Amino acid sequence: MIKFYEIHESVNSLYLVMEVLHGGDIFGILERKPSPEETRVILRQLLQAIHYLASKGIIHRDLKPDNIILKYKDIPITKNLIKIVDFGLGTFENVDEYLFKRCGTPGFVAPEVINANKEDPFLRFTPKSDVFSVGIIFFLMLTGQIPYDGESFSDIVANNKKATINFDIPELDLVEPSALDLL
Repeated sequence: MIKFYEIHESVNSLYLVMEVLHGGDIFGILERKPSPEETRVILRQLLQAIHYLASKGIIHRDLKPDNIILKYKDIPITKNLIKIVDFGLGTFENVDEYLFKRCGTPGFVAPEVINANKEDPFLRFTPKSDVFSVGIIFFLMLTGQIPYDGESFSDIVANNKKATINFDIPELDLVEPSALDLL
């Protein structure tokens, strides 16, 4: 069982509610490459969730398959719900200064976050950094590969900092044109 903190609004404030999640993270699903319909369901819910967070001025900054949990166990993905967890690196968009300026998981983090100058007092992030991470997760769902792979941790970090993605791979030849356009 995994606990999740859900954000609720109350008269000009936010409060958290704990929820028990039984379905496990989506990383296991990605190991078997989800079907196009499963991919659509996960991606739609993920985009709706980050849209909601962005409307509240919240940036997660560490979106990755391990932080996306299915609510129910033994329920097909197409009928399940996903939840975003682990807001330990999350922040409000409009704070004066971020507690963690350069953070996230290499391979999934947006270039503006991984390349951030920690000394810059005027550094600002937007929810676009979460959208970038969703794109990496989407790439992984479509291909079974992380675009910023490498032989070592430092290779992954270096490739992530460059933010160059190779779209000329055989795995993308089998992907629906509309999914490629979205990617």
